[in-house]
Amino acid sequence: DIAVKLLLATGQGKHDDAKVLAQTLERENSRRRIEEDEVFQAAMQLIESNSEVRDSKILIVWGEKWHRGVIGIVASKLRERFNRPTLVFSVEGGLAHGSARSVPGVQLLDAIEECGDLLEQFGGHSQAAGVIIRTAHLNRLRTRLAAVVDRELTTEQLSRLFEIDSKLQLSEINSSLMEELQSLEPFGRGNRQPIFHIESVEIVDGPYLIKGSHLRMTVGQDGHRFRAMAWRSASLISDFRARRSGLELLVSLGTSSYRGETFIQLEIADIK
Repeated sequence: DIAVKLLLATGQGKHDDAKVLAQTLERENSRRRIEEDEVFQAAMQLIESNSEVRDSKILIVWGEKWHRGVIGIVASKLRERFNRPTLVFSVEGGLAHGSARSVPGVQLLDAIEECGDLLEQFGGHSQAAGVIIRTAHLNRLRTRLAAVVDRELTTEQLSRLFEIDSKLQLSEINSSLMEELQSLEPFGRGNRQPIFHIESVEIVDGPYLIKGSHLRMTVGQDGHRFRAMAWRSASLISDFRARRSGLELLVSLGTSSYRGETFIQLEIADIK
């Protein structure tokens, strides 16, 4: 409701109303980030302290009254961190509400449907789903889903794989290249964003921690420099600081704006 009111707060005399609504949204978003981080850290602790969970080809974790509004985001972050299908449940008494995210090679909804007799409700598609289950059945669900995924997913598929479209030099990145890439949009499922391999890169400024989760830096090669972002990579900050040259990057190319100026930005997918 607040977001809709903000979008509709146009015209004369609405500036003050819009400002109050925007401030309210920002407070709520800050609270959401705190809740998200708390659930993520709790889930990480469960994974790291339980070898059965950690070594499984599917991650299934739950916690008492984890905020249901953030478990989908947490499932996505865990999926990205461990590159395996992930279900995160919020337990409230006798029921657990779950959000699931999958990886290529696992038809998640099909896997969940095989365990349908344990579930109260479920729905979604091959890569994401929602589940409601009685809390007493969670351990049985973990065992049965692990068996299903183990059948479908090889150990090799657990490694994060990137399809590289081309090698690239920083000197080749310019507005003409960006226009060509933008002509391929919109990117998404079935039309992924191109990935480029850049060798012999150095970090010339940073990295800086942004919003507690991301890293921002400036990278250089033969006198050419670009800002780069490593999303959700705060845990790697010491690695970036320890090794600042001779790096290989896998990046996608995007744009960012600051104080009315738009510039090209590298988005780091992986680093060696």
